[in-house]
Amino acid sequence: MGWPVCFGHNLCLGDENSGVGICTLWSEKEQIQSRIPKEYYSILGNLYSTKGIDYLVRNTLSNPKIRYIVLFGKDMANSGQKFMDLIKGDDIGLNIAKEHVDIFRKQVKVFDFRKNSFEEVLKILGELKNKKTESFGEPIILTEQVSDIDELPGENVNFIIREKQIADAWPKLLDLIMKFGEIKQTQYDMREKELLNTIITITEESQELKTFLKISKKELEEYLPTVLTADKPVGLNYTYGERLFSYKIDEYTEINQIKRIICQLKECPYTRRAVSILWNVEKDRNSKHPPCLVYHNFLTRHGKLYLTAVIRSNDMFKAWPLNAFALNELLKFVCRETGLKYGNLTIVSNSAHVYETDWEEADKVIKDNITSNLDLILDPRGYFVIYLKENSIFVQHFTNEDRQTSHLFKGDNAEHVYKEIIDKNLISRFDHAAYMGKELARAEECLKNNKEFKQDSF
Repeated sequence: MGWPVCFGHNLCLGDENSGVGICTLWSEKEQIQSRIPKEYYSILGNLYSTKGIDYLVRNTLSNPKIRYIVLFGKDMANSGQKFMDLIKGDDIGLNIAKEHVDIFRKQVKVFDFRKNSFEEVLKILGELKNKKTESFGEPIILTEQVSDIDELPGENVNFIIREKQIADAWPKLLDLIMKFGEIKQTQYDMREKELLNTIITITEESQELKTFLKISKKELEEYLPTVLTADKPVGLNYTYGERLFSYKIDEYTEINQIKRIICQLKECPYTRRAVSILWNVEKDRNSKHPPCLVYHNFLTRHGKLYLTAVIRSNDMFKAWPLNAFALNELLKFVCRETGLKYGNLTIVSNSAHVYETDWEEADKVIKDNITSNLDLILDPRGYFVIYLKENSIFVQHFTNEDRQTSHLFKGDNAEHVYKEIIDKNLISRFDHAAYMGKELARAEECLKNNKEFKQDSF
C-alpha cells in the first residue's frame, strides 16, 4: 500500500526521509508549500474539520518516520484547537481505537504555532531538519470502520421542498443532503455531500429571521445591497447586484437588467422574456471565482409574480439562507415596481452541497429544528371527500376554495380507488397521500362489514 494511505492526492509530499509533518489548517497549502523548502518536511496538508484529524492520525501511524507535526495557519473551523485537545488527552470522537490514539500521542511531538509568525514557523522547521530521529516502531495501517451508511438510496436528481418560511425549508433541505447526498471531492481539497437539482419553493412574502439560521440582522442588512443595488464594495471583482443593475457589455455600454424586466412586465404581464443572466461568458469561462447565481426568470400566474432563480453551485449551509432572503427581497422589489402581487419564490440549486467542515453543525440544525408537524397544511391541488353509496366507495375532489371539480372516483375497494387518484396527479403532499390511504382503508372495511362510514370519524 502506498503512502499516504488517506487522501494522498490532496497532500503535498517533500523529503521521504524527513520526520516532519506540516498542517496548515485553512491556509492555502499551495502558497505555503511554495515558501518552504521540500527538505524541511515529509508531508504537508490542510486540516479543515474534526473528521480530517482522523485521517491525519491514520497517515501518521502508517509512517513511523513522522515524529513531529508543526501546526499553523488560519483555524477557521476550530479544527486546530480540536487537534490540540486530542494531543492533550481529550476524546474528540475519532473513529480510531483508543490504543492507537495513545500510540499516536507517543509517536509525535506537536508544535502549536497557530499564533506565531511565518518566520518563526520557518525557524522551527529549520531546527527540526537538523535533528536526528528514529522511526517509532512498525507502520500501523488502520482500516476505517464505517458505523453508519453515509448515503441512502434515493432520486439521483430533483429533490423538492415547499414551505411558507425560509427558516422552515432550510433544516429539511439540510436533512435531504445529509441523508441522500453523494460524498464527493471538491476543487477546494475537502469533501462535500451533494444533491443534484434541489427545488425549493417559498410561498410567503414576509419572512422571519430565526436565530438558528446563523444570520444576524446586521449581516443581512450588509448583504442585501450586494444583490439589490449596483454598488460594489472595494476589493470585490463583482457583485450579483452589479451584474443585475449594471451589466457591462463593453467599456461604454451597461444594461440595467432589472429595470428592463420591470418595463417588460408593465408592458406585457404575460411575457416569457423577463429574464436576467449573471454569467459572463467572456469573463467567467476561465475564472476561478465565477458567479454561483446565474439566472432569474420572472413569470406571472393569475395576476401574481413568480421568481425562479438558478444557482449553479450552492453552499447550502453557509450561503443558501442569505441567498434566499436576498432573492425574496428582489421579488418583492419587482412586485412593488410593477404593481403585481407576490406569488412564490423558487430556488433551483444545481449542485446543492454541504462541505465536510459543516457536517456536524448541519446535523445539529436538523436535530434541533425538524419536528413532527401535526398542523393541517393544505395540499395546493385540493382535497377529497370520501363517502359510501350504492355498495361502492366514492371520492369527490374539491379545490381549496371548496369548488367541486369534475374528478369523481368510484370503486368497490381502496386499492382500485387510490390507484385511479394517483394516476390523475391530484395529490402533491406525502401527508395527504398517507391520510387518503388510511381513510380509504377504513371506507373499505366499513363497506365489507356493512357499517356506516364517516370521514375523519373513529
